[in-house]
Amino acid sequence: MKDSPDIEIAKRRLREKTLSFVLVKEGTILYETAEKGILPLLRLTEQGMLKGASIADKIVGKAAAQLMCCGGIKEVYGETLSQDGKQVLQQEKIPFTYHHLVEMILNRTETDRCPMEKLVQKTTSPPEGFLILRDFWKEKAPAPMKTIDI
Repeated sequence: MKDSPDIEIAKRRLREKTLSFVLVKEGTILYETAEKGILPLLRLTEQGMLKGASIADKIVGKAAAQLMCCGGIKEVYGETLSQDGKQVLQQEKIPFTYHHLVEMILNRTETDRCPMEKLVQKTTSPPEGFLILRDFWKEKAPAPMKTIDI
């Protein structure tokens, strides 16, 4: 399957600028960041920015995949994709490609599973994962989080 023009733009920008993720819709870059972690993706999900867009992300685990699905993402490219993230995208019928497929996403010191992945490990649906992540970050996030219907 050939990648869409939007995902090609996102992938190219991700690599050229050494970003953590790039969001593209209808040929326009809506958002890009080098910030690590899931918080920027959570905020964009809450703001409704993912609907119908394409995303290239450096790391896509189960937590990120669940947020992307809740946000209505059109397609995903993961530089690194976990088995759990792949399963979520497949279940939700979101087209995806990846460069590396890994068993799990590790924490930043590579000594254990990523803490966001631990939070959603036992969830069975993207909305359940979204709610857990939103509630977790509501306590820690510097900017206010708003509620969306999922």
